[in-house]
Amino acid sequence: MVLSMKIIAIITVLVVVSASAVYLVNENSVTDDGSDDQDSDNQNEIPDNHENPDDIVNFTAKEPIETVFDLVNSSNDFTFDMYRHLANADENVFFSPYSITTAMGMAFEGARGETAVEMANVLNFTLDDEARWEIMMEFQNYFNNENASYNLSTANAFWLSQDGELREDYRSALISYYLAYGEELDFAGDPGGSADTINGWVENNTNGKIQDIISENDINALTYLILTNAIYFRANWKYQFDSNATENRTFYLSNGESVETETMHLHDEDIEFNYSSNSDVQMLQLPYMGSELSMYILLPKDNVSALESRLDSTYVSRLKDNLTSEDVNIYLPKFTFENQYELKNSLASMGMPGAFSSDANFSGITDSTSLHIDSVIHQSFIDVNEEGTEAAAATVVLMTFGVNSDQPISFTANHPFIFFIQHEETGQILFMGKLENPTA
Repeated sequence: MVLSMKIIAIITVLVVVSASAVYLVNENSVTDDGSDDQDSDNQNEIPDNHENPDDIVNFTAKEPIETVFDLVNSSNDFTFDMYRHLANADENVFFSPYSITTAMGMAFEGARGETAVEMANVLNFTLDDEARWEIMMEFQNYFNNENASYNLSTANAFWLSQDGELREDYRSALISYYLAYGEELDFAGDPGGSADTINGWVENNTNGKIQDIISENDINALTYLILTNAIYFRANWKYQFDSNATENRTFYLSNGESVETETMHLHDEDIEFNYSSNSDVQMLQLPYMGSELSMYILLPKDNVSALESRLDSTYVSRLKDNLTSEDVNIYLPKFTFENQYELKNSLASMGMPGAFSSDANFSGITDSTSLHIDSVIHQSFIDVNEEGTEAAAATVVLMTFGVNSDQPISFTANHPFIFFIQHEETGQILFMGKLENPTA
């Protein structure tokens, strides 16, 4: 299917629900496990405002995070960690690490104690509030600048249960640093109307690409807070494929079978592409108009699972460092697919099980009830064609109680490959995926 418009849209939704057993938290005297604060030898406690991470023995941030570029490096580490959890031998993969971490970031602002430590370790956040807030606000500015070559924007919102209470410092952090919109909704009395309102906001911030992300069945009398994040991107390739050159070619699947699929072709001796390779893989950079965003394709020379076993930020950075302008003869399949993931188990196994337990500490959100994350659902869609890329994704987080040659380099993507779309100036990976079967 040839599309006239190229759109990438991401939605992340977090649903926070209040606990059935309500208790008051004295933030100066109670630790995450409920023990008294009098013991000065308790090295596992984290101050309620996330500060002084050096005092916490189990906080394992890899490097100090002081700039947006530091956060990008950490966020991209999360990207490859999450990919390993989502990759399945015979299935396509597509998700938005930026959307997931931004939405989870809004939840993290209210995490305290061991819950905050675990989330910071997994999401690679700094516990220094001022540094983190400044970086988050800088992100909003990077991704919301008007540009004649493409459209990239992000949006955040929080939806509070009618008559619910938020700590003022939490509300202020969402509004001031995440630039989040806020509104009260009657979750208990009108779950259908509440879902319609949130879905309308989602559609408006994704050019209608994500619809009905929440149903009234997702909302009930226990729903306390819903957090939403959206990212929208529209662009054409800098060098478009000629649709007249598209033809059916064979694509070889990982299981040994093959399919015939529409395959695009681009080769122009006057156009060079950034390319690198090693003994395992070829990397190709396909820029979008304006050259500020690109899709990077990792085409394994053997099977994709061998590449997945060594895939991380360092591996990809080495390939990018060796990129050179080359004459490349490109064959790339057109592909469209969608996925849905339940991320609760993945995030828990990555090191933050506490956020999903009844012992979770999100007392930084409200003083009046206890909250924990019940599930994290991520849904995605991508369409790649001769003109550019269209993609969409959605996440629902429910919180409840409790090479160089005279000849052109051959880059024939006729077997599974990994790809990601990256913002060039910051290096932030916005989307990542694997094409296992272009006809799926």
